[in-house]
Amino acid sequence: MRAFQVLLKTACAGLLFRSETDAELEPILWENCGELTVAELLKRLGRAADTPVETMELAGFFRAVSRAHRPAFDALAKLLNGHLAGVKVFKIGEVELEVYIVGTTKDGHWAGVKTQVVET
Repeated sequence: MRAFQVLLKTACAGLLFRSETDAELEPILWENCGELTVAELLKRLGRAADTPVETMELAGFFRAVSRAHRPAFDALAKLLNGHLAGVKVFKIGEVELEVYIVGTTKDGHWAGVKTQVVET
């Protein structure tokens, strides 16, 4: 697990997700989680069950990345999909969104990255 964390941190170093704001990507690891669902994610984040959440596939989320930045994001996607099962993108909130790109490790933990986007 530690090796994956190092790889993830390296893949995210200096990487910005550009929307109406530029936001860093930060590696995350949550241990001893249940099934990867919206309800479980909101519970883990301490959010109300009725918080707006949109889920999508990773490829669809990274589609917005510019051609110039595509290689770094493709490498990140390959890393996530290679080490995690069931990778999903969770966009939480409205307009100023927190984004969690999360999958399940072999030992049942949740791992991935978080960032922010602004969608108007």
